[in-house]
Amino acid sequence: TLGSTGYSVGASSWTTDGNAGNIVADVNTAGAGTDNTFQVDISGSTTVSTDVDLLRLKVIASDADFDTANERIRLSSGTSTTLIFEDDGIEGISVDPTGLKDSTGTRITNQSTSFTTSKQDRVYTDFTQIKFAAVPTTGDSMIINGITYNFTTGEAEDTTGADTTIYIDGPLDRVLADLRAAIAANDLEFDSNSVRLRASGSPHDNTLILDSKANGSTYTISVLGLTVPKPTEPDGTSGFISSNLITVQTEPAISFTSSGLPNKFNIAELDIRNFSNGAANFDDDANNVKQITLDFGTLNEANGMTQFGAAFSPVFINQNGSRFGTFAGLTVNANGLMTALFDNGETRPIFQIPMATFVNVNGLESKSGNVWNATEASGDVTLRVADNGPAGQIVQGALEASTVDIGEEFTKMIVVQRAFSASAKIISTADDMLEELLRTKR
Repeated sequence: TLGSTGYSVGASSWTTDGNAGNIVADVNTAGAGTDNTFQVDISGSTTVSTDVDLLRLKVIASDADFDTANERIRLSSGTSTTLIFEDDGIEGISVDPTGLKDSTGTRITNQSTSFTTSKQDRVYTDFTQIKFAAVPTTGDSMIINGITYNFTTGEAEDTTGADTTIYIDGPLDRVLADLRAAIAANDLEFDSNSVRLRASGSPHDNTLILDSKANGSTYTISVLGLTVPKPTEPDGTSGFISSNLITVQTEPAISFTSSGLPNKFNIAELDIRNFSNGAANFDDDANNVKQITLDFGTLNEANGMTQFGAAFSPVFINQNGSRFGTFAGLTVNANGLMTALFDNGETRPIFQIPMATFVNVNGLESKSGNVWNATEASGDVTLRVADNGPAGQIVQGALEASTVDIGEEFTKMIVVQRAFSASAKIISTADDMLEELLRTKR
Protein backbone atom coordinates (compact mmCIF):
# COMPACT_ATOMS: atom_id res chain seq x y z
CA THR A 1 0.00 0.00 0.00
CA LEU A 2 1.49 3.30 -1.02
CA GLY A 3 0.92 5.93 1.66
CA SER A 4 0.01 9.55 1.09
CA THR A 5 3.32 10.83 2.45
CA GLY A 6 5.48 12.75 -0.03
CA TYR A 7 8.58 10.97 -1.23
CA SER A 8 11.69 11.58 -3.30
CA VAL A 9 10.86 10.26 -6.74
CA GLY A 10 14.47 9.91 -7.78
CA ALA A 11 15.42 7.52 -4.99
CA SER A 12 12.38 5.24 -4.72
CA SER A 13 12.58 1.70 -6.07
CA TRP A 14 10.75 -1.63 -5.85
CA THR A 15 11.05 -5.21 -6.97
CA THR A 16 8.02 -7.08 -8.30
CA ASP A 17 8.14 -10.75 -9.30
CA GLY A 18 11.89 -10.54 -9.84
CA ASN A 19 11.77 -7.34 -11.87
CA ALA A 20 13.37 -4.30 -10.28
CA GLY A 21 12.20 -0.77 -11.01
CA ASN A 22 12.66 2.88 -10.10
CA ILE A 23 10.07 5.63 -9.79
CA VAL A 24 11.76 8.54 -11.54
CA ALA A 25 10.81 11.90 -13.04
CA ASP A 26 13.20 11.68 -15.98
CA VAL A 27 11.25 10.86 -19.14
CA ASN A 28 14.45 10.18 -21.07
CA THR A 29 15.42 7.23 -18.84
CA ALA A 30 12.02 5.50 -18.66
CA GLY A 31 13.06 2.49 -20.75
CA ALA A 32 14.21 -0.93 -19.66
CA GLY A 33 17.69 -1.40 -18.24
CA THR A 34 20.11 -4.15 -19.14
CA ASP A 35 19.67 -5.74 -15.67
CA ASN A 36 15.92 -6.38 -16.04
CA THR A 37 15.03 -3.08 -14.40
CA PHE A 38 12.35 -0.64 -15.49
CA GLN A 39 11.60 2.97 -14.73
CA VAL A 40 8.20 4.62 -14.23
CA ASP A 41 7.81 8.08 -15.72
CA ILE A 42 5.92 10.30 -13.22
CA SER A 43 7.04 13.64 -14.67
CA GLY A 44 3.43 14.55 -15.44
CA SER A 45 2.00 13.21 -12.18
CA THR A 46 0.81 15.48 -9.36
CA THR A 47 -0.82 13.00 -6.96
CA VAL A 48 0.10 9.77 -5.19
CA SER A 49 -2.91 8.07 -6.82
CA THR A 50 -1.49 8.81 -10.27
CA ASP A 51 1.94 7.53 -9.23
CA VAL A 52 0.43 4.27 -8.00
CA ASP A 53 -1.55 3.76 -11.20
CA LEU A 54 1.54 4.46 -13.33
CA LEU A 55 3.38 1.81 -11.33
CA ARG A 56 0.55 -0.67 -11.97
CA LEU A 57 0.61 0.02 -15.71
CA LYS A 58 4.40 -0.35 -15.85
CA VAL A 59 4.24 -3.75 -14.10
CA ILE A 60 1.63 -4.95 -16.61
CA ALA A 61 3.65 -3.67 -19.57
CA SER A 62 6.98 -5.05 -18.31
CA ASP A 63 5.98 -8.50 -17.02
CA ALA A 64 4.16 -11.02 -19.22
CA ASP A 65 2.76 -12.73 -16.10
CA PHE A 66 0.49 -9.73 -15.60
CA ASP A 67 -2.22 -8.48 -17.90
CA THR A 68 -5.36 -6.39 -17.57
CA ALA A 69 -7.62 -9.45 -17.86
CA ASN A 70 -6.40 -11.60 -14.97
CA GLU A 71 -6.12 -8.66 -12.55
CA ARG A 72 -3.19 -10.15 -10.64
CA ILE A 73 -2.32 -6.53 -9.91
CA ARG A 74 -5.01 -3.86 -9.65
CA LEU A 75 -6.03 -0.76 -7.78
CA SER A 76 -8.06 -1.24 -4.63
CA SER A 77 -11.73 -0.35 -4.90
CA GLY A 78 -11.51 1.31 -1.48
CA THR A 79 -8.60 3.65 -2.10
CA SER A 80 -6.75 4.66 -5.24
CA THR A 81 -3.40 4.69 -3.40
CA THR A 82 -3.44 0.95 -2.71
CA LEU A 83 -2.22 -1.81 -5.03
CA ILE A 84 -3.80 -5.24 -4.72
CA PHE A 85 -1.72 -8.29 -5.65
CA GLU A 86 -3.79 -11.45 -6.13
CA ASP A 87 -2.38 -14.75 -7.27
CA ASP A 88 -4.26 -16.67 -9.96
CA GLY A 89 -3.49 -20.16 -8.70
CA ILE A 90 -0.61 -20.81 -11.10
CA GLU A 91 2.37 -18.83 -9.82
CA GLY A 92 3.12 -16.83 -6.68
CA ILE A 93 4.01 -13.12 -6.77
CA SER A 94 7.01 -11.80 -4.86
CA VAL A 95 7.13 -8.10 -3.99
CA ASP A 96 9.95 -6.12 -2.39
CA PRO A 97 8.78 -2.56 -1.54
CA THR A 98 11.59 -1.72 0.88
CA GLY A 99 13.14 0.77 -1.56
CA LEU A 100 10.07 3.05 -1.49
CA LYS A 101 11.07 5.83 0.91
CA ASP A 102 10.45 9.54 1.28
CA SER A 103 13.10 12.27 1.29
CA THR A 104 13.84 11.59 5.00
CA GLY A 105 14.50 7.89 4.39
CA THR A 106 11.21 6.78 5.98
CA ARG A 107 9.39 4.00 4.15
CA ILE A 108 6.11 5.05 2.57
CA THR A 109 4.38 1.66 2.46
CA ASN A 110 2.72 -0.31 5.24
CA GLN A 111 4.85 -3.33 4.33
CA SER A 112 8.28 -3.08 5.94
CA THR A 113 9.77 -6.22 4.35
CA SER A 114 9.49 -8.16 1.13
CA PHE A 115 6.55 -10.56 0.86
CA THR A 116 5.10 -13.19 -1.44
CA THR A 117 1.47 -13.43 -2.44
CA SER A 118 0.65 -17.08 -1.83
CA LYS A 119 -0.86 -19.27 -4.47
CA GLN A 120 -4.57 -19.81 -4.14
CA ASP A 121 -5.58 -23.12 -2.62
CA ARG A 122 -7.85 -25.03 -5.01
CA VAL A 123 -9.99 -26.02 -2.04
CA TYR A 124 -11.13 -22.42 -1.68
CA THR A 125 -11.44 -21.42 -5.33
CA ASP A 126 -14.35 -21.90 -7.70
CA PHE A 127 -12.14 -23.03 -10.56
CA THR A 128 -9.11 -25.16 -11.48
CA GLN A 129 -6.44 -24.04 -13.93
CA ILE A 130 -4.23 -26.12 -16.21
CA LYS A 131 -1.25 -24.22 -17.60
CA PHE A 132 0.33 -25.67 -20.77
CA ALA A 133 4.08 -25.34 -21.20
CA ALA A 134 4.03 -26.28 -24.91
CA VAL A 135 1.79 -27.49 -27.73
CA PRO A 136 0.71 -31.12 -27.14
CA THR A 137 1.91 -33.82 -29.54
CA THR A 138 0.06 -36.57 -31.37
CA GLY A 139 -1.08 -39.23 -28.92
CA ASP A 140 -1.50 -36.88 -25.99
CA SER A 141 -4.97 -36.71 -24.49
CA MET A 142 -7.01 -35.30 -21.61
CA ILE A 143 -9.97 -36.90 -19.85
CA ILE A 144 -12.20 -34.19 -18.39
CA ASN A 145 -15.38 -35.17 -16.53
CA GLY A 146 -15.32 -38.60 -18.20
CA ILE A 147 -14.90 -37.35 -21.80
CA THR A 148 -11.61 -37.99 -23.65
CA TYR A 149 -10.09 -35.27 -25.84
CA ASN A 150 -7.34 -36.50 -28.19
CA PHE A 151 -4.62 -34.26 -29.64
CA THR A 152 -3.52 -35.11 -33.16
CA THR A 153 -1.70 -33.56 -36.08
CA GLY A 154 -3.36 -33.14 -39.46
CA GLU A 155 -6.72 -32.33 -37.85
CA ALA A 156 -8.47 -29.31 -39.30
CA GLU A 157 -8.95 -26.47 -36.84
CA ASP A 158 -12.51 -26.53 -35.50
CA THR A 159 -13.53 -23.70 -33.21
CA THR A 160 -17.16 -24.93 -33.16
CA GLY A 161 -16.26 -27.93 -30.98
CA ALA A 162 -18.10 -30.43 -33.19
CA ASP A 163 -15.77 -33.30 -32.18
CA THR A 164 -13.36 -34.30 -29.43
CA THR A 165 -10.29 -34.50 -31.66
CA ILE A 166 -8.15 -31.47 -30.99
CA TYR A 167 -6.12 -29.69 -33.69
CA ILE A 168 -2.43 -29.18 -32.82
CA ASP A 169 -0.97 -27.78 -36.07
CA GLY A 170 -0.72 -24.25 -34.80
CA PRO A 171 0.32 -22.06 -31.91
CA LEU A 172 -0.75 -22.98 -28.39
CA ASP A 173 -3.50 -20.37 -28.10
CA ARG A 174 -5.29 -21.78 -31.19
CA VAL A 175 -4.90 -25.35 -29.91
CA LEU A 176 -6.48 -24.39 -26.59
CA ALA A 177 -9.25 -22.47 -28.40
CA ASP A 178 -10.20 -25.74 -30.16
CA LEU A 179 -10.05 -27.63 -26.83
CA ARG A 180 -12.20 -25.03 -25.11
CA ALA A 181 -14.85 -25.19 -27.85
CA ALA A 182 -14.84 -29.00 -27.75
CA ILE A 183 -15.40 -29.10 -23.98
CA ALA A 184 -18.27 -26.60 -24.15
CA ALA A 185 -19.93 -28.44 -27.06
CA ASN A 186 -19.57 -32.04 -25.88
CA ASP A 187 -20.13 -31.77 -22.13
CA LEU A 188 -23.54 -30.51 -21.02
CA GLU A 189 -22.12 -29.53 -17.64
CA PHE A 190 -19.91 -26.86 -19.20
CA ASP A 191 -20.72 -23.79 -21.24
CA SER A 192 -18.71 -20.92 -22.72
CA ASN A 193 -18.70 -19.17 -19.33
CA SER A 194 -17.54 -22.12 -17.22
CA VAL A 195 -14.58 -23.08 -19.47
CA ARG A 196 -12.22 -20.24 -20.32
CA LEU A 197 -8.71 -19.42 -21.51
CA ARG A 198 -6.20 -16.92 -20.24
CA ALA A 199 -2.63 -15.85 -20.81
CA SER A 200 -0.13 -16.30 -17.98
CA GLY A 201 3.57 -15.79 -18.56
CA SER A 202 3.05 -15.60 -22.29
CA PRO A 203 1.52 -13.08 -24.70
CA HIS A 204 -0.85 -15.83 -25.92
CA ASP A 205 -3.45 -17.96 -24.16
CA ASN A 206 -1.75 -20.87 -22.42
CA THR A 207 -4.00 -21.61 -19.43
CA LEU A 208 -7.24 -23.62 -19.42
CA ILE A 209 -9.68 -22.58 -16.67
CA LEU A 210 -12.46 -24.98 -15.64
CA ASP A 211 -15.12 -24.01 -13.13
CA SER A 212 -16.29 -26.26 -10.34
CA LYS A 213 -19.78 -27.70 -10.74
CA ALA A 214 -22.57 -25.46 -9.56
CA ASN A 215 -24.16 -28.26 -7.51
CA GLY A 216 -20.94 -28.93 -5.58
CA SER A 217 -20.34 -32.43 -7.02
CA THR A 218 -16.89 -33.69 -7.99
CA TYR A 219 -15.29 -34.37 -11.36
CA THR A 220 -11.75 -35.32 -12.40
CA ILE A 221 -9.15 -34.25 -14.94
CA SER A 222 -6.61 -36.78 -16.24
CA VAL A 223 -3.65 -35.75 -18.41
CA LEU A 224 -2.12 -38.53 -20.52
CA GLY A 225 1.25 -37.88 -22.14
CA LEU A 226 1.20 -34.17 -21.35
CA THR A 227 3.56 -32.48 -18.97
CA VAL A 228 1.91 -29.46 -17.44
CA PRO A 229 2.43 -27.68 -14.12
CA LYS A 230 0.46 -29.22 -11.30
CA PRO A 231 -2.22 -26.99 -9.71
CA THR A 232 -1.59 -25.95 -6.15
CA GLU A 233 -2.59 -28.61 -3.66
CA PRO A 234 -4.18 -27.88 -0.25
CA ASP A 235 -0.83 -28.45 1.49
CA GLY A 236 0.83 -25.83 -0.75
CA THR A 237 2.87 -28.33 -2.78
CA SER A 238 3.07 -28.18 -6.54
CA GLY A 239 5.08 -29.84 -9.31
CA PHE A 240 4.06 -31.53 -12.55
CA ILE A 241 1.35 -33.97 -13.52
CA SER A 242 1.38 -36.63 -16.21
CA SER A 243 -1.37 -39.23 -15.74
CA ASN A 244 -2.62 -38.87 -12.19
CA LEU A 245 -6.08 -37.44 -11.57
CA ILE A 246 -6.86 -33.87 -10.55
CA THR A 247 -10.02 -33.78 -8.46
CA VAL A 248 -12.10 -30.66 -9.00
CA GLN A 249 -14.45 -29.70 -6.21
CA THR A 250 -14.81 -26.44 -4.33
CA GLU A 251 -15.11 -27.21 -0.65
CA PRO A 252 -17.69 -25.25 1.38
CA ALA A 253 -16.35 -22.73 3.88
CA ILE A 254 -18.24 -24.47 6.70
CA SER A 255 -20.22 -27.70 6.43
CA PHE A 256 -22.48 -29.39 8.97
CA THR A 257 -23.56 -32.93 9.73
CA SER A 258 -27.19 -34.06 9.69
CA SER A 259 -27.15 -33.44 13.45
CA GLY A 260 -26.33 -29.78 12.92
CA LEU A 261 -22.74 -30.03 14.14
CA PRO A 262 -19.85 -28.53 12.13
CA ASN A 263 -17.74 -31.24 10.51
CA LYS A 264 -15.46 -29.16 8.27
CA PHE A 265 -13.85 -25.72 8.42
CA ASN A 266 -12.20 -24.56 5.18
CA ILE A 267 -11.58 -20.97 6.22
CA ALA A 268 -7.92 -20.02 6.12
CA GLU A 269 -8.21 -16.24 5.90
CA LEU A 270 -10.72 -13.51 6.66
CA ASP A 271 -10.80 -10.32 4.59
CA ILE A 272 -12.11 -7.37 6.65
CA ARG A 273 -12.53 -4.15 4.70
CA ASN A 274 -13.68 -0.54 5.04
CA PHE A 275 -11.47 0.32 8.01
CA SER A 276 -9.46 3.52 8.04
CA ASN A 277 -6.10 1.74 8.23
CA GLY A 278 -7.05 -1.66 6.86
CA ALA A 279 -5.07 -4.51 8.35
CA ALA A 280 -3.27 -2.10 10.69
CA ASN A 281 -6.45 -1.94 12.78
CA PHE A 282 -6.07 -5.61 13.64
CA ASP A 283 -2.37 -6.34 13.56
CA ASP A 284 0.26 -4.63 15.68
CA ASP A 285 3.15 -5.19 13.30
CA ALA A 286 5.77 -4.21 15.86
CA ASN A 287 4.72 -6.86 18.39
CA ASN A 288 3.01 -9.19 15.95
CA VAL A 289 -0.05 -9.20 18.18
CA LYS A 290 -3.26 -10.22 16.46
CA GLN A 291 -6.11 -8.02 17.66
CA ILE A 292 -9.00 -10.09 16.27
CA THR A 293 -9.67 -13.78 16.84
CA LEU A 294 -12.31 -16.00 15.26
CA ASP A 295 -13.43 -19.13 17.07
CA PHE A 296 -15.79 -21.30 15.02
CA GLY A 297 -15.75 -24.01 17.69
CA THR A 298 -14.59 -27.61 17.67
CA LEU A 299 -15.42 -30.05 14.91
CA ASN A 300 -18.40 -32.27 15.72
CA GLU A 301 -19.14 -30.36 18.91
CA ALA A 302 -21.83 -27.79 19.66
CA ASN A 303 -19.47 -25.28 21.30
CA GLY A 304 -19.28 -22.84 18.40
CA MET A 305 -21.32 -22.55 15.22
CA THR A 306 -24.26 -24.93 14.94
CA GLN A 307 -27.10 -25.43 12.50
CA PHE A 308 -29.94 -26.97 14.47
CA GLY A 309 -33.49 -27.22 13.16
CA ALA A 310 -36.28 -27.83 15.68
CA ALA A 311 -39.84 -26.79 16.46
CA PHE A 312 -40.33 -23.66 18.50
CA SER A 313 -43.15 -21.51 19.87
CA PRO A 314 -43.05 -17.72 19.81
CA VAL A 315 -43.00 -16.08 23.23
CA PHE A 316 -44.89 -13.05 22.04
CA ILE A 317 -46.18 -11.62 18.78
CA ASN A 318 -46.06 -8.01 17.75
CA GLN A 319 -48.57 -7.51 14.96
CA ASN A 320 -47.68 -4.91 12.39
CA GLY A 321 -50.73 -4.31 10.22
CA SER A 322 -54.10 -6.04 9.82
CA ARG A 323 -56.38 -7.46 7.14
CA PHE A 324 -58.77 -5.28 5.17
CA GLY A 325 -61.80 -4.19 7.19
CA THR A 326 -65.15 -2.51 6.43
CA PHE A 327 -67.01 0.03 8.54
CA ALA A 328 -69.14 -1.74 11.17
CA GLY A 329 -70.35 0.92 13.59
CA LEU A 330 -69.77 4.12 15.54
CA THR A 331 -69.39 4.92 19.20
CA VAL A 332 -69.18 8.22 21.12
CA ASN A 333 -67.63 8.53 24.56
CA ALA A 334 -68.39 11.03 27.33
CA ASN A 335 -66.01 13.71 26.05
CA GLY A 336 -67.50 13.59 22.55
CA LEU A 337 -64.83 11.55 20.78
CA MET A 338 -66.38 9.67 17.88
CA THR A 339 -64.66 6.36 17.08
CA ALA A 340 -65.26 4.30 13.93
CA LEU A 341 -65.42 0.52 14.37
CA PHE A 342 -64.29 -1.94 11.65
CA ASP A 343 -65.05 -5.65 11.28
CA ASN A 344 -61.34 -6.59 11.46
CA GLY A 345 -61.15 -5.40 15.06
CA GLU A 346 -59.49 -2.07 14.25
CA THR A 347 -60.80 1.23 15.65
CA ARG A 348 -60.03 4.75 14.52
CA PRO A 349 -60.99 8.11 16.06
CA ILE A 350 -62.59 10.29 13.39
CA PHE A 351 -64.06 13.38 15.10
CA GLN A 352 -64.65 15.03 18.46
CA ILE A 353 -68.04 16.69 19.05
CA PRO A 354 -67.60 20.11 20.67
CA MET A 355 -69.89 21.32 23.50
CA ALA A 356 -71.29 24.87 23.11
CA THR A 357 -71.66 26.97 26.26
CA PHE A 358 -72.90 30.52 26.88
CA VAL A 359 -72.35 32.99 29.66
CA ASN A 360 -76.14 33.44 30.11
CA VAL A 361 -78.11 30.47 28.82
CA ASN A 362 -81.35 32.12 29.97
CA GLY A 363 -80.74 34.87 27.41
CA LEU A 364 -81.00 32.52 24.43
CA GLU A 365 -83.81 33.15 21.96
CA SER A 366 -86.25 30.27 21.50
CA LYS A 367 -87.22 29.22 17.99
CA SER A 368 -89.65 26.60 16.71
CA GLY A 369 -88.38 23.08 16.58
CA ASN A 370 -86.71 23.41 19.98
CA VAL A 371 -83.92 25.50 18.49
CA TRP A 372 -82.15 28.34 20.30
CA ASN A 373 -80.32 31.33 18.91
CA ALA A 374 -77.56 33.32 20.56
CA THR A 375 -78.48 36.87 21.51
CA GLU A 376 -76.71 39.88 22.94
CA ALA A 377 -78.06 38.91 26.35
CA SER A 378 -76.74 35.33 26.13
CA GLY A 379 -73.29 36.33 24.97
CA ASP A 380 -71.15 34.65 22.33
CA VAL A 381 -70.87 30.91 22.05
CA THR A 382 -67.83 29.15 23.49
CA LEU A 383 -66.90 25.69 22.14
CA ARG A 384 -65.48 23.38 24.78
CA VAL A 385 -64.44 19.78 25.12
CA ALA A 386 -67.32 17.80 26.60
CA ASP A 387 -66.96 16.55 30.18
CA ASN A 388 -64.33 19.19 30.83
CA GLY A 389 -64.78 22.29 32.98
CA PRO A 390 -68.28 23.81 32.77
CA ALA A 391 -69.23 21.60 29.81
CA GLY A 392 -71.36 18.55 30.50
CA GLN A 393 -70.99 15.03 29.18
CA ILE A 394 -72.23 13.64 25.90
CA VAL A 395 -74.31 10.50 26.43
CA GLN A 396 -74.94 8.47 23.29
CA GLY A 397 -78.35 6.88 22.70
CA ALA A 398 -80.13 9.17 25.20
CA LEU A 399 -82.49 12.16 24.77
CA GLU A 400 -82.89 14.91 27.34
CA ALA A 401 -86.47 15.82 28.31
CA SER A 402 -85.77 19.48 27.87
CA THR A 403 -85.04 18.93 24.20
CA VAL A 404 -88.58 17.61 23.47
CA ASP A 405 -91.24 19.96 21.95
CA ILE A 406 -94.34 18.89 23.92
CA GLY A 407 -96.81 20.51 21.49
CA GLU A 408 -95.29 18.81 18.50
CA GLU A 409 -95.18 15.47 20.23
CA PHE A 410 -98.90 15.72 21.30
CA THR A 411 -99.88 16.63 17.74
CA LYS A 412 -98.07 13.55 16.43
CA MET A 413 -99.78 11.40 19.09
CA ILE A 414 -103.27 12.69 18.11
CA VAL A 415 -102.62 11.95 14.44
CA VAL A 416 -101.53 8.43 15.28
CA GLN A 417 -104.54 7.96 17.57
CA ARG A 418 -106.96 9.06 14.85
CA ALA A 419 -105.35 6.69 12.38
CA PHE A 420 -105.64 3.85 14.86
CA SER A 421 -109.33 4.61 15.51
CA ALA A 422 -110.11 4.63 11.79
CA SER A 423 -108.32 1.35 11.28
CA ALA A 424 -110.19 -0.19 14.21
CA LYS A 425 -113.52 1.00 12.75
CA ILE A 426 -112.72 -0.65 9.41
CA ILE A 427 -111.98 -3.93 11.15
CA SER A 428 -115.26 -3.73 13.09
CA THR A 429 -117.31 -3.03 9.92
CA ALA A 430 -115.69 -5.92 8.10
CA ASP A 431 -116.51 -8.21 11.02
CA ASP A 432 -120.20 -7.18 10.96
CA MET A 433 -120.39 -7.80 7.21
CA LEU A 434 -118.94 -11.29 7.60
CA GLU A 435 -121.39 -12.13 10.41
CA GLU A 436 -124.36 -10.98 8.33
CA LEU A 437 -123.21 -13.10 5.41
CA LEU A 438 -123.05 -16.19 7.61
CA ARG A 439 -126.62 -15.61 8.90
CA THR A 440 -127.94 -15.23 5.35
CA LYS A 441 -126.41 -18.61 4.40
CA ARG A 442 -128.04 -20.35 7.33
